[in-house]
This record gives sequence, structure tokens and C-alpha cells, in this order.
Amino acid sequence: MPDWIEIVRRNLSRFSGAESEKHEVIAEIADHLGETYEEMLRSGSSAQEAERRTLATVPDWEDLWQRIQSAKKEDLVQDRIRQFWLPTLIVYVLTTSSLAVIQKFRPQPLFLRLSETGGFLLYVPWLIVLPLLGALAAYLSLRAGGSSRSAILASAFPVVPYAAFFIIGLPLSFIIDSHVARNIQAAGFAGFMLSWVLVPGTALLAGGLLPRAALSSMLRSGRATHT
Repeated sequence: MPDWIEIVRRNLSRFSGAESEKHEVIAEIADHLGETYEEMLRSGSSAQEAERRTLATVPDWEDLWQRIQSAKKEDLVQDRIRQFWLPTLIVYVLTTSSLAVIQKFRPQPLFLRLSETGGFLLYVPWLIVLPLLGALAAYLSLRAGGSSRSAILASAFPVVPYAAFFIIGLPLSFIIDSHVARNIQAAGFAGFMLSWVLVPGTALLAGGLLPRAALSSMLRSGRATHT
């Protein structure tokens, strides 16, 4: 029987790619060619004819490699959407809509003063909901096969637009309109960051860690059961 792994490796060796990735692709193609070869033998072809016809199923190795690479990129994009962007979008919508509902029915947030010139707001009911939403984002990401890093980033992402506004938008506004710089003092800026970025982000991250901790606990429990 032909050494299909060596045949495939020889034909793909001239194309660029990570060795670990190539090894996986070579094994998959070799398995497919081996199955095709066996089917042709069972259909009555001689060994030489079966090998020739099997190799003929791959007329252009470069085209095959490019199609495999393209398919892997598409799979990577789809995985990123399912593991990060979709959980992020769902939880971002829930985060903003829950804040809108809370502001409508409970308009007075808790105000904590930092100094005589500023402080920060706490929507306590919202902060109670945020860990649950962070946990939901992490759970959706992990269920879709995402890494722990993707799950944590997805859980904290709802505060990124606020952070971008304060980190990028406000300095730009200082340049565009000098009155903004005089009206917004350091204490006020710190209050904005605490109200809309740091405190909500901490609540979301705390919730985002729960599914990972639960998964680790289940894995440890499973190992203990088997031992």
C-alpha cells in the first residue's frame, strides 16, 4: 500500500504554513486518499491502477492547499463571531437596556462624593444585574468553544464604549473646545470613569469569572470521581 502521508507531505512541502497546521492537514488528506484507494481496490482495480486513479483525484495540489487555507480562515472568522462577538452583542444590548429600565423606574442613583467638586454615581440595582450579565456573556462564549480569555473579554466588553469615550473622546473635545477643559475637572473625570467604566466593569468581570470557576470545579470533581 502506498505511503499516503509521505506522498501528501512531498506534494505540500513547497507551500508555506505552520508545521503543526501542515501536519494536521497532511494526516487528513492522507486518510482520505487511503480510503479512496481501498474503495478502488474493492471495486476491482489493480494496486497500480488504484494508486493512479487516487492521485488523479488531486489534479492541483496548490489549488487544494489554497482552498484548505481559505476554509480554515472562514472557520476562524465564524468561531470568533460565535465565541466573542455574538455573546458581546447580546450582553451589550441587555446591559444598556437594563440601565435604561432602571433609570426610568428608579431615577435617583446613589451619589458618592469624591471631593467638593465631584463624585460618582452608583445605580445599585444595575450593579446587582451586571454580574449576572457578565456571567451570561462568559457562559455563551465558553459554550461556543471560546477560550477563557475570550469569555472574560466578552463579559467586560459592554463598558468598552464608555471607556473609549472618556479616554479618546474627552481629550479630543479638549482640543476642539477649550471650554470643555475648564468645565471638566480631574475629580469630575475620575467620577465619570468610576461611574461608567471601573465599577460596572468590575461587576461584569466578577460575573464573567463565575462560569470559568464553575467549569474548573466540575473538572476537578470529575477527576476526583474517576480516581
